[in-house]
Order: sequence, then structure tokens, then C-alpha cells
Amino acid sequence: MKRRLTLVMIAMIAICLGASSSLAQVGDEKDPDLRFELLRLVKDDQDIRGKFNGFRRERGLFGIDNKTLNEKLNNDPELKKEFLALANRCGCLADRNTCRQRRDFSEVGAGSDEETATV
Repeated sequence: MKRRLTLVMIAMIAICLGASSSLAQVGDEKDPDLRFELLRLVKDDQDIRGKFNGFRRERGLFGIDNKTLNEKLNNDPELKKEFLALANRCGCLADRNTCRQRRDFSEVGAGSDEETATV
């Protein structure tokens, strides 16, 4: 799971670095629909990560080790339920994005570095 999230984040970062326009501004790329979809995936990913990090900060779960996190969650069933629900939403979104990217790469191909930078 960790490797899959890492691969998704690498792809998302690459997309973000190449994306100088906002979601509303899609230029004359080879495939503006694909670019718009990829930018939307990045936004969705960042939104859920922001919510998850905010949840963790608000409840004192950010920046602690796994042992302490597990102790806190095991001592508060409601907190654990909320935490796991949000973590599962993050995982589902990552899975959806990974499937979407695989489909895009199989349909469009990776192309050369120059071609990929213009998508």
C-alpha cells in the first residue's frame, strides 16, 4: 500500500510541476480533456490529504509515532472510527487515481519526455 501511494504521489507531483494553469484554464495541449481530468485528480487528492492532516492536527494525532497513535486510537473507539473512515477514503481515492492513471497510460502511452510535458 505504501509503495502504491508513493507511486501515485510521484505521478501527481510530476503533473503538478508541469501544470501551470488552474483547473479553469486549460490551454491548447494535445489533449485538454485528459489534462483537465488529471488536474482534477490532483485537486481531489490534495483535498482529501488536507482533510486527513487537519483531522490529525485537531485531535493531536499529527507528528506522533505509530505506537502512540495506536494507543490513542485504541483508547477512544469513536476517534478510531472517524480516523479509519477518513483513512479509508484516502485509500479509496488513491486506488481510483491509480486505476485512472493506468488506463490513461495504456490508452495514450507515456510518449517522449517532450510530449508528456505538454499533456
